[in-house]
Amino acid sequence: MSLTVAAPSAMAAQGCISIPTFCAWEQPYAKGDVYNLVDPEASRCYNLDGARRSFVNDTLYTAMVYNAPNCSSLLFTTLLPRGFINEALPHYSVRFLPI
Repeated sequence: MSLTVAAPSAMAAQGCISIPTFCAWEQPYAKGDVYNLVDPEASRCYNLDGARRSFVNDTLYTAMVYNAPNCSSLLFTTLLPRGFINEALPHYSVRFLPI
């Protein structure tokens, strides 16, 4: 299991369409195709439409971003609300937890 906690960031979320939204890009630093997940439900797993390497969490939930589809791996990154993170390894799914 991997745990990375990202603190809030002032980086602009280019491509995010509204708030509350979780955004995931194909490449680090919000580059490439963006996947927007608007107003996610707590405890539900969402697949991210392919490999993603940078994330903005503008939801009220903690996001657990997994390196396998269906939130099925033991390796994940934890992203706090209002946080931004870049990852070297691709991630494929996310689950939201109440804080």
